[in-house]
Amino acid sequence: MEKVHVWIALHQDEKKERLNSEAEIRKMREELLHQAKQNERLADDEYMV
Repeated sequence: MEKVHVWIALHQDEKKERLNSEAEIRKMREELLHQAKQNERLADDEYMV
C-alpha cells in the first residue's frame, strides 16, 4: 500500500511541474507576442515618416 502512495505522490508532483512549465510557456508566449506587436507598430511608424 505504501508503494501506491509513493507512486501517487510522484505523479502529482510531475503533474504540478508540467502545469507550472506550461503556465510559464504561456506567459513567455504572451510577452513575445506583445513585443512583436510593439515592434510592428514602431516599424509602421517609421514607414509613415
